[in-house]
Amino acid sequence: MIIHNPAANRFEAEVPGGTAFLDYRVQGDRCYLLYVETPPAARGHGHAAAVTKAAIEWALAQNLKLVPICPFTDAYLRRHPEYQR
Repeated sequence: MIIHNPAANRFEAEVPGGTAFLDYRVQGDRCYLLYVETPPAARGHGHAAAVTKAAIEWALAQNLKLVPICPFTDAYLRRHPEYQR
């Protein structure tokens, strides 16, 4: 289950070994996707993609433009052209 934690500017999911998360920052009409992290024990199971997808869908629902800072989010957006606006 992915939780939006707006107080921390983060999307989170409890996974084996800890928390997978994506940190973001909203500035004006832009959402900067800053950093994605998954605990080593949970890597390779799609958790980073899941928190990234949740963050992107939330930002687009807020009519924010996406600015991928993290290489993972940049690659995710290139693999998913449906999120390009």
